[in-house]
Amino acid sequence: MILKAGQRCEWYQLDTVRARSIAGLTLILGCLFFLDIGTTHLILRMGGTELNPLMAGIVTAPVLHLALKLAILLGVTYCAMLAECRVRGSSAYLYCILITWYMVIVVNNVFVLLPQLPPYF
Repeated sequence: MILKAGQRCEWYQLDTVRARSIAGLTLILGCLFFLDIGTTHLILRMGGTELNPLMAGIVTAPVLHLALKLAILLGVTYCAMLAECRVRGSSAYLYCILITWYMVIVVNNVFVLLPQLPPYF
């Protein structure tokens, strides 16, 4: 879809291919959020600390942590849909950055957890 000058594009005007790609990327990011919450909670239960000072008070309550991540996921999805509506392919860049960032976070959390596993694993 090509916009004319002064014409607004809304998220519901996306074609199904772009909407499906956004849905798939949102699912991947949501899984990474869930893994981040789970691994962070395990680290905290084992005596670790949250390194992000902005999240330190939030991660102690897993339900609040989950609610915040869900709100962020919904906001990212809405922004991605609006961006994709304006510039084809732009949402892929947004998700690429966020998915890469959260993959690093989850891998870091796993490496913090690995030495704590019993030796028979």
